[in-house]
Amino acid sequence: MRDTAPVATRASSMRWAVLAAYALLAACTQLLWLTFAAVDTRSAVVMKVDLGAVGDLAAIFPFVYIVLALPTGRWLDMRFGQALGVGAVLTGGGALVRLVAPNSFGWQLAGQLVIATGQPLVMNSITKVKSEPRPSRLEPRLFSSASSPRSSWQDLCSMRVACRCCSVFRRCPPCSPRCWS
Repeated sequence: MRDTAPVATRASSMRWAVLAAYALLAACTQLLWLTFAAVDTRSAVVMKVDLGAVGDLAAIFPFVYIVLALPTGRWLDMRFGQALGVGAVLTGGGALVRLVAPNSFGWQLAGQLVIATGQPLVMNSITKVKSEPRPSRLEPRLFSSASSPRSSWQDLCSMRVACRCCSVFRRCPPCSPRCWS
C-alpha cells in the first residue's frame, strides 16, 4: 500500500498541472480575442484605420469559430493531444505575428486570423479536460461555469450591453475599461 501513495500523489499533481496549463492557454486565447475591445479608439488612430475596422478584429473570432467548430471538434475527438497542441501553437503563433508590426492593421488582422483559427481547438477541448478524473473534490467548483464557452458568450453580451448603456447615458460605470483611458 505504501508504494501506491507516491504514484497517486504524482498523478494528482500532474492533473493539476494539466488543468493549470489549460486554464492559462484558454485565458490567453480569450485575452488575445478581446485585446482591442477596450482601446479601439486609440488603436484606430495608431493603425490609421476607422473605428469599425478595429471592431472587426474582435468580430473575426465568432465567424471563424462558427466555420471551424465542427471540424475541430471531430479532430479533438480523434486526436485530442495533437489537436490541442496545434491550437496552442496557433494561439502563440498568432500573438507573435501581431508583434511583428503593432502599428500595422494588416499584421494585426493576420495575427487575429491565426489566433481565431486556434480558438476552436482550445475552447472545444474543455469538455475533454473537464471529463478527466478530478484531482480533488474542490475542482468542480473551480471549473464549473467559469470555464464553459457559454460563459464567454454571456460575458461578451454583458459587455456589449454595458457599452450601449455608456453611449446612451454618456457616462461609464466605474468598472468600465473605457473609463480607464
